[in-house]
Amino acid sequence: SGHLLPAATDHGIYLGVSSATAANLLDDYEEGAWTPTIAADAGPGGYTTQNGNYTKVGRLVNLCFQLQVSSMGSLAGAALVMSGLPFTASNDSMDYVGTLNVDGAASDWDYDIGIIIPGNNATMKPQQNWGDDSTDHNVNADRIDTGTKLHGSISYMV
Repeated sequence: SGHLLPAATDHGIYLGVSSATAANLLDDYEEGAWTPTIAADAGPGGYTTQNGNYTKVGRLVNLCFQLQVSSMGSLAGAALVMSGLPFTASNDSMDYVGTLNVDGAASDWDYDIGIIIPGNNATMKPQQNWGDDSTDHNVNADRIDTGTKLHGSISYMV
């Protein structure tokens, strides 16, 4: 018995079979590309690769990315930040955590690393599992050099 069909004015698909209510309507699905960048006090001189894609279903966004630095430019010792995210994270007092892999000569990482997107931000920060306070967890630009490749993924709510 009864699968409900949406009215002609509805755009999406109803999840569940008991009722066609707004809470059951999935009406937001999107796929696309985005361009990841690295920043600190300034930025790298250039990139060999800058690829990113995303899938957004309702409020949930899943990002995948890969970038490789081709020249150092004017990166300074400040904490690295990655920008270019296609959506701002929800403002719900939560940090979203994802995976990060770093390949490069200067990237002698002694600790586990990952990425976070703080709530209400459209940037993410590489972070290491080391130290006593949040500044100890930052990854400084001296860990990046010519040829360094960063790739990873993260999911967050918007």
